[in-house]
Amino acid sequence: MKTIKIESAQQVSQLDFRLPSKTLSIASILNLFSDVRYLWQEEGEYYQKAKNKVRKEDLESLKFIEQLCKRESLEQRLKSDFRKKEALDEFVTQEDYLAKIYYAPVGNLLHITAGNIFLGAIDSMIMGLLTKNKNWVKLSSHCYDVPLLFFESLLAVDHKNFIRDHLKLIQWEGRDELIQKNLVQKMNAVMVWGGEEAIESYRSSCLKQTRFIEHGPKISFYVITEEGLKKQDNIFDKIALDICLWDQSACASPQNIFLERSINKKEFITQLAQALAKSPYKRKPLSPDEAVEFLKDYYEALYYEFENDIPLRQGEDYQVLPDHKILTPSALNRSIKIKEFTSAEDISQMLTHFSFYLQTCGLISSIKQRPLYARELAKSGVKRITAPGEMLKGKDGSSHDGRLSLLELTHVCVDESSDRINEFLEKIDVTFYQNKKRESLEDYPLINGDLLGQHSLITDQAFLSPQAKSGYIYSSGGSTGGAKFCFYSYPEFKNTCDLLAKSYQGLGLNSSDKVGNLFMAANMWSSFNAIQEALEICQTVQFPMGGQVSVKDFEFYIKSFDIKILFGVPSLLFSLARETAGLKIEKIFYAGEIMNDKYKEVFEKNWGCREFYSAGYASVDVGPIGYQTKDCKKNEHYLFEGIILEVINEEAVITSTLRKMMPVIRYQTGDRVKIISQDDKGTKFKLLGRVDRLLFIWGARIELRHFEQALKHQGIGEDLFQIDLDINKGKETLILRSKEYIEKEKFITSLLEYSDDLARTQKMSFLEDHIKVFMEDLIIHPKTAKMCQLRDFR
Repeated sequence: MKTIKIESAQQVSQLDFRLPSKTLSIASILNLFSDVRYLWQEEGEYYQKAKNKVRKEDLESLKFIEQLCKRESLEQRLKSDFRKKEALDEFVTQEDYLAKIYYAPVGNLLHITAGNIFLGAIDSMIMGLLTKNKNWVKLSSHCYDVPLLFFESLLAVDHKNFIRDHLKLIQWEGRDELIQKNLVQKMNAVMVWGGEEAIESYRSSCLKQTRFIEHGPKISFYVITEEGLKKQDNIFDKIALDICLWDQSACASPQNIFLERSINKKEFITQLAQALAKSPYKRKPLSPDEAVEFLKDYYEALYYEFENDIPLRQGEDYQVLPDHKILTPSALNRSIKIKEFTSAEDISQMLTHFSFYLQTCGLISSIKQRPLYARELAKSGVKRITAPGEMLKGKDGSSHDGRLSLLELTHVCVDESSDRINEFLEKIDVTFYQNKKRESLEDYPLINGDLLGQHSLITDQAFLSPQAKSGYIYSSGGSTGGAKFCFYSYPEFKNTCDLLAKSYQGLGLNSSDKVGNLFMAANMWSSFNAIQEALEICQTVQFPMGGQVSVKDFEFYIKSFDIKILFGVPSLLFSLARETAGLKIEKIFYAGEIMNDKYKEVFEKNWGCREFYSAGYASVDVGPIGYQTKDCKKNEHYLFEGIILEVINEEAVITSTLRKMMPVIRYQTGDRVKIISQDDKGTKFKLLGRVDRLLFIWGARIELRHFEQALKHQGIGEDLFQIDLDINKGKETLILRSKEYIEKEKFITSLLEYSDDLARTQKMSFLEDHIKVFMEDLIIHPKTAKMCQLRDFR
């Protein structure tokens, strides 16, 4: 395919401006550029062809084409502008955004490329193709050969006609305004790289509805402090490199150097001139016009030299010129102007008047000075700040001229009516649900922990998606059944931590806080890891003590580092509080158990703690379910976005659209809940306890609340006792365990008063023989660090 040569305005109407009916996925486009990349490696076919068309000094820039096509570089650019590259293919959900989002191409996109550097035209093509526009590219006659070869290399790997449909090279006589106007008015968007005259010419040709994207003339410069100059090695060679590459023709090339007034300018000019003189990159021959501009700069500086006794330096292909004006373009071609300033505020005020034209600043300062200077330069209008020697080495994903360049080549469409749950169900691809797919969520079968245990990742992978490649495998079990294993992809686990962190920040957690993490660590447990990463996102100072910490070490850490906030399981923290009265703890974030009044009483008395918050309602099987805000009362939570709550016979049944690699649909949590409200803030619900707070023994049906009521008469609060059911010598036995002394006869008498069912079935003498009471520590589950109140060993 050759370049399309347009010779008349009438010919414009004969061009095909219909948008392609087919395109490639962004993944396939990245694969295409990966193929092109190999053609531009030093031994590659097109690099070898291009090598003969550029000066020796431009070979370094030629090598950069391979970098432009590198998958990792393109992925980073896409991530910076779109977060999820898949949003260029279809509507996708984005973190922290409730609707689905799609970045559509603007359509017909005209590229007017500049003649200063060939990389600009190549990058413009890449940008247009990544965003799937139909690209019409006018190459500059001054910078034509290498971009044309790049176009040919794209065609060489274009096995699916993507390039043929999405990229056209066009030419016309630049002074033909009628061709220009007719062509521009066929476009959905026009992107111009060039000088002010070109910018205004194309802008005036645009229709009102045409998107106009300008990359006009910009000026870049150095700012150097005395402290910074002292601390840098090879600094003059690095500055010379930025000046010599592309002979200052790039918008990021420095044209001025601002020196702090205390720097010896004579010495600086001399050393910079020496570095320029020994540069391995030789300047291209000057045109007559360029030579005139170069001389004009020189003679203006001669006058300044005469008045101020600051000598200029001129070599065979460079000149370093002292100057008194605030900011002035140089003649380019290695003509650099030296100016001065007094402070960060001074340089900011000087440059503010030119904010529209400012682009890159090479900043040389001390580490201590850098934040102030960077902030003041940004306020003045500088779009990019770099280290010396890197002004022309842009970072992948950086903005250009202060804007996200790829994003500008799309328009954003959001779908606020998307049905997240049905879309989630439609994409489920695990074996367990292959023959169980239903029309709606309510038609899916209920599942529970026992069922997940039967299909543990060890026995089979019925709940695991074939797309599950890398991530975490955590163990769950104990209080909800036998040991089982759950898979979280790395993005899923990070999303969990992001949600938790956001909820903690809403409760006031910030970077000034010192936090002790006392959840159980290691041994395939998830809670410690999730809290640790969430606290990292909150930027707190954290102390990963773990739930196994000794009382002695715990007390030492709290006192030594003045830790004021703790995360952990209530019963474990309760044990520590009883042994460490006098410590000062301000906030407790808890999970795994309900925070009862007895626990609070001890925390308030022994630690002076007054604030108690849920660290999140969650389970390993399901993931995050709910979070608290400051308006939540005891045991109240809001549902996390992406979680569906059904209440069936008072039990919370959860479906999580956040878990796609090991999906959980209609999971019976075993927790009793009540929905409090559903409004703009979300769904608020209250945890009421466990569904399984019933025990069946000796033919009677007894509720745990009956035990709580009976023990309350002896001053023992809820969750401060433990019940084991077992068979001893063929007899059903109930073992009651508490740290507090229990008067057995008084307890049984009270229990019979509260439990009518027990009173009808058994007598006092029978119960005295079948109930054992022990005053000892409650047994904590070794994995979850939870105190399981009812354990049945029968």
